[in-house]
Amino acid sequence: IIFHQVLSRFLSPSGAALLTFFLVFTPEMFAHASLSLTNLPGAAFVCGGSLFLYLWWKEEKSSHLIISGLMFGLNVWTRSDGIVFSVAAVFIMFLITIRKKMYLPLIFHGLLSVLPFIVWQVYLKIVIHAASIERFRTYLFWDEERFSYMVKTIYLLVTSTNLYGLSFYIFAIALIANIRYLKSNWPLLATILFSFLLYTFMFYQIDPETQDSIQTMMTASYKRGLFYFIPMILFYSGITPLSRKLFAVLDREYNRFVYGESSPS
Repeated sequence: IIFHQVLSRFLSPSGAALLTFFLVFTPEMFAHASLSLTNLPGAAFVCGGSLFLYLWWKEEKSSHLIISGLMFGLNVWTRSDGIVFSVAAVFIMFLITIRKKMYLPLIFHGLLSVLPFIVWQVYLKIVIHAASIERFRTYLFWDEERFSYMVKTIYLLVTSTNLYGLSFYIFAIALIANIRYLKSNWPLLATILFSFLLYTFMFYQIDPETQDSIQTMMTASYKRGLFYFIPMILFYSGITPLSRKLFAVLDREYNRFVYGESSPS
């Protein structure tokens, strides 16, 4: 509902409906809608957080910023690995606000989106005597075999229409077709790319001694983690300049075909 409502503010009715259709019927996400796992709720929260952050960038309304921060905060409360999206959002907000020298929105959004994660980590440490960081290597390292395996697996995942339908193909086409207009919606694109790098890096740092093997994690957890990105990449694909022009033409031609030369009253 959030996806369609926000997208319809920038894209024609048919375009918003079509991309919402692709989102709802993304095969792997559709299958997980019947399971009581946290991946799909996390994707919904990140969807809301990133879209309302985009609205704030466009309209600078405090209400949009509050909803965005709350959504990102609910995400990290649902899944700790979702912190990468809060970090990416705060970083992009920093790039935006530093130009305008208005740091209060950055601080406010950062607290809403990160504080639940901090509270949970403190609780883990003090009450349960555990920490999420124990699952990862806390030092940088280079493992060519692991890196190559991850790259190959990611390629197989994002190109699988059985898993994610046409979502990543639509995104790739939109990027290539609108390469001259990348600056027009750069905050959302930067959030997507930076989040993807952080999320992938997090899996690279997994310690096989305290966690499952990278092979198991990539074909299970990472595969479900890509749910986070489906709403964002479809939304970005829809708001690109050429997509908006294309669907505006299609809607106009549809009205001519159905109603005649004039649009319906």
